[in-house]
Amino acid sequence: MMVWSTGVESLDFIKELDCPHDPVSGRILIDSKLKIKNQKDVYSIGDCAMIEDQFYPPTAQVAD
Repeated sequence: MMVWSTGVESLDFIKELDCPHDPVSGRILIDSKLKIKNQKDVYSIGDCAMIEDQFYPPTAQVAD
């Protein structure tokens, strides 16, 4: 399944998923390979995800 979620803030849908989240931003915590922490073969990318202990602002300049 793929879920497309856009915007610069995590949607309530994302915040309610049963997976680890950053307590401040509500973003899904992922590792450096984009895998959701403590999940097997489940990945997250984009503004709703955050590599644990690394914050990158949700701007186009970061994606460049």
